[in-house]
Amino acid sequence: MQATKNMRKLVEDMVLLINRLLVISAVFIFGSYGIVYAHHSHGNYQIGEEITVQGVVTEFHFANPHVWVFMDVENEQGKVE
Repeated sequence: MQATKNMRKLVEDMVLLINRLLVISAVFIFGSYGIVYAHHSHGNYQIGEEITVQGVVTEFHFANPHVWVFMDVENEQGKVE
C-alpha cells in the first residue's frame, strides 16, 4: 500500500514538473517572438519585387548571418554609383 502511495506521489510530481516546463517554454517562445520578428523585419526591402543589377563587385562583407555586397553600377547618365 505504501509503495502505491509513493508511486502515485512520484507520478504527480513528474506531471507537475512537466507542466511547469511547458509553461516556461511557452513563455520563452512567445516572449521572444517580438525580438526575433523585429530583427528579421523586411520593412526596408521590397520583398515582392525582383531586380537585376549589372556592375562591378567592389567589396564583400561576410558578417554572420548577413552578407553585404557592394557594387559600382552605371546609371542612365553613365555615372558610376
